[in-house]
Amino acid sequence: MFRKTKIPPAFYSFESELPFKDCIECGADLIQGDNPYFVEKAFRRYPNYKAHDVVYEFAMCFKCADIMRQTLSAKSTLALQEFMESSLKSKPGKPENHMDSCMITNQPIAEQEEYIIYGVFQGNQMMVADFPYAIGLDAMNQLSELLSNETLDIMDDFMGKHFTGPPEVNELITPRRPVFI
Repeated sequence: MFRKTKIPPAFYSFESELPFKDCIECGADLIQGDNPYFVEKAFRRYPNYKAHDVVYEFAMCFKCADIMRQTLSAKSTLALQEFMESSLKSKPGKPENHMDSCMITNQPIAEQEEYIIYGVFQGNQMMVADFPYAIGLDAMNQLSELLSNETLDIMDDFMGKHFTGPPEVNELITPRRPVFI
């Protein structure tokens, strides 16, 4: 069961400082529609400067996410499912606090050089239950190692299609990080 709450600013678009409006794949209106969608945001922290940047961010409707999920190799899908079932850490307390530590390693997100946050939404509301959550760099690396070359190529194609830019940006997203679709 889930409850709905206002979308927290952490899940706003960095560019607009507002909730995401469109699906990155099909362009569907996410705020006016009543179809669920998710937001994924990746961050890199610069500890020497006490700063962090958004590496990439996007919102995707469940319909597009399901289509993309079906393109992943069976080997990767099974490996990810088994890993998640055996590695997920129980998160007591308020779901809003689930982003304080990695859902896989329980390492504090405040100590992570890189991390990704995920949330599920419907219209202008966040759906709170197992989401939102965060995954730190160690867990991202563990998950990446489980993926087949076929799945890595699909994820690379997605990232290349939507996130191209100067070499320093591409360098940040070049390590193959899972895109949870």
